Amino acid sequence: MSDWFPFLKKETSAQVTDCLICFYHAGGSASSFHMLRRFATEHFIALAVELPGHGVRRKEPPESDIRSAAEKAAKEIFQEFGHCNLWIYGHSLGALFAYETCWYLEKHQHKKIEKLILTGRNAPSEKDITDFKLSDGHEAFLNEMKRYGVIPEELLENQEFMQFYEPMIYHDYELSEKYYPCGNHILTTAIHFDFALQDTDLSQEKIQGWKNYTTGGFSCTAHTGNHFFIFEKQYAYFQNLIQKILSKTHFKEEL
Repeated sequence: MSDWFPFLKKETSAQVTDCLICFYHAGGSASSFHMLRRFATEHFIALAVELPGHGVRRKEPPESDIRSAAEKAAKEIFQEFGHCNLWIYGHSLGALFAYETCWYLEKHQHKKIEKLILTGRNAPSEKDITDFKLSDGHEAFLNEMKRYGVIPEELLENQEFMQFYEPMIYHDYELSEKYYPCGNHILTTAIHFDFALQDTDLSQEKIQGWKNYTTGGFSCTAHTGNHFFIFEKQYAYFQNLIQKILSKTHFKEEL
């Protein structure tokens, strides 16, 4: 099996007709979405791409930029799931990977994508609201991790854990800072954006900028919660999302 899909069984992909492919946040891994296995049916699967330098591929050198990683991911996705109806999803940094992967699938694999679904990231042309930059130093980096509150502070203060974890997430932040949008990477796939009202990294104005990256239409829906609302409430967000996908429900704009 492909290293890009470490939790995929070959006999599964052959039967699938509908597939949700996920790209995770900075410091995440394919296991971040491992719980999506519970929503699998005979003909539907949801799973995450495993990027080099992450998860079970943590010993591999990480990709040098988002677009090169997206190109490789798109080829692997097409090889495994080119026969399927595809939905592409990305959260935070993963939103950029998802967008660029979607563009490559459209442009070079000539693959129609059902919808690009994004959370946690302003439009590519917009700068992050947070003032943090890697050049601010290690202490500022730790404070940024504490601000999100995903990793317990005792782990952030654990030297052994940080020696393992910090290089990976540091590199992800570096990818984000280096990224710049290509003006001609315009999708025909419709984009739907789900945002949390308490996510201080977003603004509704900057979210709307995503509509400039597609000719296929744009919609967005507000949710309660913070930046990682997608993992709250026992993953109710993904249950609802997958129900919409399987029922072919239209994603309406609800603000």
